[in-house]
Amino acid sequence: MQKVSIIIPAKNEERSLKETVTRTIKSMVDSNIDFEVLLIDDGSSDNTIEVAKNLAVEDSRITVIRNHSNHGKGFSLQKGFCRASNGVIVVIDADGQHIPEEIPKLFWPILKGEAHVVLGSRFLNRCNVVPIRHLLGNKVVSFCFNLLYGTNFSDVLMGFRAFSRDALDLTLLQSNGYLVEIEMLRNAVMKAVRISEVQSSCLYPKKSSVFRGIIIITQIVAGIFHLRLTHK
Repeated sequence: MQKVSIIIPAKNEERSLKETVTRTIKSMVDSNIDFEVLLIDDGSSDNTIEVAKNLAVEDSRITVIRNHSNHGKGFSLQKGFCRASNGVIVVIDADGQHIPEEIPKLFWPILKGEAHVVLGSRFLNRCNVVPIRHLLGNKVVSFCFNLLYGTNFSDVLMGFRAFSRDALDLTLLQSNGYLVEIEMLRNAVMKAVRISEVQSSCLYPKKSSVFRGIIIITQIVAGIFHLRLTHK
């Protein structure tokens, strides 16, 4: 049975990090699967790094990686991928948006050989109440991705996902920001590995401005077209 590496990127998440990590560890212990947790602090200006270090002191299965300045989620994930020592990798956000108890839904299909990549989806079976700005933004991005790659994914942006190390060449990732979610999925599609989606819960503990959301979605859509046009 393969072991699982769980990567948790965090920036200014001092309030939610401990609960996310504690629930993640309990979920893994209950699953009876060997695991490690990698916490990546992306240049936080609050006490995130102190919280992370305290958690690591309490549990040897936790490793803390620190970016001394903010480089973006993609950069943090790549550092985590390089340090992960196990064959299956799970990514979960630190802000309380994802449900740690649902982590086994992601890795079991991979451990059973049923999939190489498993994506959490907010939209399968209409299981979540999604704020309209998030709903519209995701629909636009998913439409563009599916159109360009001939796929039919319901949620290409949710950062709650798992994959086998062999399924993706993680060294090829170049995106430092949120586009990394798209780049990982693009690489999996181009390698023709088995990708599945599972219903996942999603909460929205933080509110972002509509203007910021528009900027991010515009950048991601532009990135999708750039990745498609530049793929060899």
